[in-house]
Amino acid sequence: NQPLLVSRAPGRLDVMSGAADFSGSLCVQAPIAQASWCALQSQSQDEIRIFAFDNFHAHRAPNFFRIASQQLTQLSFAQLKAHCSNLSSTHIAPLAALLALRDGDFVAAQQIAKTGAALLLASDIAPRAGLASTGSAVVASVLAWCGMFKIVLTTQQQLALSAQVHANLTCDSTPDGSDLSQVAAALFARESQLQVFDPQTMQRTFVALPDDVTLYGFTCSEYHQNSDDVYRKARCATFMGRRILRDLIPHEMRANDDNLHLANVSVDVWRALRDLI
Repeated sequence: NQPLLVSRAPGRLDVMSGAADFSGSLCVQAPIAQASWCALQSQSQDEIRIFAFDNFHAHRAPNFFRIASQQLTQLSFAQLKAHCSNLSSTHIAPLAALLALRDGDFVAAQQIAKTGAALLLASDIAPRAGLASTGSAVVASVLAWCGMFKIVLTTQQQLALSAQVHANLTCDSTPDGSDLSQVAAALFARESQLQVFDPQTMQRTFVALPDDVTLYGFTCSEYHQNSDDVYRKARCATFMGRRILRDLIPHEMRANDDNLHLANVSVDVWRALRDLI
């Protein structure tokens, strides 16, 4: 008879500068229809049970695992990953989100020890395709736990907490460890808007998508990995773009070198560059 809490966080598509966010570039991203969902319900047993479904590979059996609530009062992120080594980062996102809420003093360890819950995690986002499959699962998990424990987070707190969880799960973050743009993008509420996101200041602004503009994305058989050759080449091209801009922009028109990204160049500078070229 316990209420069922359901949360949703969509994936995202890089529109511009997705490979340059780590070095200070503005990012322009858009949500996609595919998303991650969490359904969470309190249980009488002092354990957390996770049912993880992969809708993108519907033929696969769901993952099921359980852990005593008491264990989660002291478990670190590293210990959690070791304990769930046979599971993907996406599937352990709900537990990682709970640990982050504990470490951030949003929920007391004693409260977790007395908590029993069953959580269903489902997603139809293609994994390892650069569409924020893990990031959206993290955000959906954070929202579900906040609903259960009646925690009210500001947008900034939600963003920072989700980014920390994602960084711990993937060992991937910006140079100062503050955030990943894909986690911020998973916080979209409307699919009719784009988001301009600054990973350095963690500030977001929303931009309405013009009526005459449509974005399309498709998934190929080449999965995205931070260490693969295609990704390295994209990063290399990003920094070469900075080098080219540094050489082209007259000294009097330059801002801080950290802002020499295509996405950060003002309209006036673009016009001047066009004339130079």
